[in-house]
Amino acid sequence: MATSQNPTSGWHNGFLSMESGAAAASRSGELQALERYPMDYIGIAYDTTAKRVWRIGAASKTALGYYCGDEASPILASMRRCVLKNSGDVYGYISKQNPKYYDGGGLADRDGTNGQVMIEMAGPAYVFTGVVGSVFIYAMSHLPLPGFTLHPRFVGVSAAYSGVYEGYVDANDKLCSIAGVYPSTTRTGSVTGGTRAAFRTWAENRGDNWQLEDYWTYHYWVMTAVCAWGSFNFQESFGTDGNKLVGRTGISTGDWVNDQRITITGRGDEYLYPDMSIDNEGSLGYDTDFVKYLYRENGHGHIWEWKDGINIIDHVPYAKALPPFVDDISNYGYERLADHDGDGITLPNANGWNLVPHSGLSIVFPETLGGDSLTDKGDYYYQAAGARVVRVSGYASSGSNAGPFFWFAGSSSGVSSAASGGRLCYLKREPNA
Repeated sequence: MATSQNPTSGWHNGFLSMESGAAAASRSGELQALERYPMDYIGIAYDTTAKRVWRIGAASKTALGYYCGDEASPILASMRRCVLKNSGDVYGYISKQNPKYYDGGGLADRDGTNGQVMIEMAGPAYVFTGVVGSVFIYAMSHLPLPGFTLHPRFVGVSAAYSGVYEGYVDANDKLCSIAGVYPSTTRTGSVTGGTRAAFRTWAENRGDNWQLEDYWTYHYWVMTAVCAWGSFNFQESFGTDGNKLVGRTGISTGDWVNDQRITITGRGDEYLYPDMSIDNEGSLGYDTDFVKYLYRENGHGHIWEWKDGINIIDHVPYAKALPPFVDDISNYGYERLADHDGDGITLPNANGWNLVPHSGLSIVFPETLGGDSLTDKGDYYYQAAGARVVRVSGYASSGSNAGPFFWFAGSSSGVSSAASGGRLCYLKREPNA
């Protein structure tokens, strides 16, 4: 993706120069909160015509493609790894400086002895979306600023926890997030019949409020990453020296070897860099390669991940924030996803590279196709007509297609893929939610 820093001395005025008259006046009111409270949010502006991204808010002076730092937002400062007990209580928080140790010292239990290794994402968190001409805006704040609304993940939820690692199904048919194991798929026979519904059951077997990671939890995590790095192109952002790789690479450029995944979980914990990748590729990459960012290991390009709480019916996506989740949408509280103006969206009926995304919260999905892997928003999109369940990220042989916005909406609910697994999630529900 072509990126640039803020191209105007006053970014708001730069937006308004694209319009005139009543339209500009209307947009001016919409953007007032962003002007009045620039240090209370982080965000991005994306020009869908010029293919430019720039930062807005407290991280506006940080270079694109680099982490803006915890100091930019309490949202980032409060996000961290922990070991979470089956009860939903935190056993211990893991150091941000060394992922093998607890805060205050002592080796962290990453093998499931005292709980699952999870990312804590504390609420509430509020989002702002805007459209000015060809520019789409997405911003996040810990405060309910004017024009900001509560992110759907935190409706009825005080905190969400996603697995640091890809899921592993243990001997008790419980989905785990632990280090030192191969993620469970049907590839090695570690699970049989690994449909989305099966991974849902294995996650729920862990106890109350445990589940397979759902669409809105993933949406919150990935868009927090976008605001923190000021980029949609994570494949270009991570290298072994903490800087960028050259080109759109990453672990997905390797091959599957000996019917195994490229690596076991926890390989990234061997390195103190919080955000990086190892990319040996092919047979050299077997059991070495990984990518990690925003506390998540292998957020793209390793195995496909089933996402719950979202179903697509003839290219129309429906989602819900809280269980029960099912593989259809009849009478279960699923709502059609909408754009910035509140209009229900329809996804493309062809396969291809994202050219222009939908606006609003639906910016994670393509509206039109025709882009490529190096420009535009990326990533790739697969689909099929009919009732479809959803995977995301790509797998080890996806090559440049892979990425955190690589959606696969072409599978029926009965599909069990050798390249597909799941990620554990826990929602700390508010009373009566």
